[in-house]
Amino acid sequence: MDRIDRMRIRDRVKKIVEAEDSRPLSVAIVGQTGVGKSSLLNALFGTELEVGDITPTTKEPEPVRMKGERGHEIVFWDMPGFGESATADRGYLELYRTRLTECDVVLWALHADSRSVTYDLNVLERLLDSAGDETRRALVGKLTLVLTKVDMLAPPPWIFAKDRKTGFFAPGPELAPRITAKADYFEEVFLAPYAEWFRTRTYDDCGFSPPDGRFETTPGHVIFNGYLTGEECETLSREHPEFSKVFSRLRDNCRVICCSANFRYGLVELLGVVVNKIDLSASGRFRNAIGDMGDIQRVSVSDVRSAGTIVVWDTRRDRKVFDFRDVGL
Repeated sequence: MDRIDRMRIRDRVKKIVEAEDSRPLSVAIVGQTGVGKSSLLNALFGTELEVGDITPTTKEPEPVRMKGERGHEIVFWDMPGFGESATADRGYLELYRTRLTECDVVLWALHADSRSVTYDLNVLERLLDSAGDETRRALVGKLTLVLTKVDMLAPPPWIFAKDRKTGFFAPGPELAPRITAKADYFEEVFLAPYAEWFRTRTYDDCGFSPPDGRFETTPGHVIFNGYLTGEECETLSREHPEFSKVFSRLRDNCRVICCSANFRYGLVELLGVVVNKIDLSASGRFRNAIGDMGDIQRVSVSDVRSAGTIVVWDTRRDRKVFDFRDVGL
């Protein structure tokens, strides 16, 4: 191959890479109506999708095109929430399957303070069981299960760690174990039954050497064929401590992520898992779109009061005794 041929090949490859990097990132979010899908997208990407507390606001899966922090385009498919009516749900199923297969990222949102999981399970089963093997594996690989509105769980309190004009919300010592237990339960119910369809991957930053036949390596990446449980991740990390970070990231792909759009809690964790799960060709586009993940969970002190408050009123004296909005921060 002469020098001119090599230059032509290099230019052709460069054009392909540039075309891929400039293609919009496609994100779909599904779940029952009212679980906070639009609010979560707004918190993650700084969009301004319509949010309603009373009636469903998303009726049609029309694309919403936004510019990320670095000017990269993101196409959101804020899908209609199922559970509004049986007739609507039947019409949505094929629409979901087609749109989710085409998207780079699929977020399945469930309300954290709900004990009723039958309806979501039924929709997920119908969606996956009616798909061919290739489509099913692709959908499971893209799926990230998200528990929304964890700020509504009780007992409180939530802790706001203040650092000058901003800070972070974190669950208190009573609430943190409940959030963990919720995530474990939803993982067991929703994800574990589809263990055979999991094929997760992450980047190789340590010269990974496969400990058994379930692992594969490609240039710069590690692939695990199967569902990596928390216990198995701990065992592998003890036996091969030099690869513990790789095992941890592969495990993250099988976990349920708990979030609060209101408190901006869990957003960095969710974005990290999403970056890990998306198709490798899309990872550059995703990072271009979201920019710096480090500040996404910061809440300004001036906004803390709007995140939640309580007023104590003395009915005998007919006066206010305490109002969180009056507390100096």
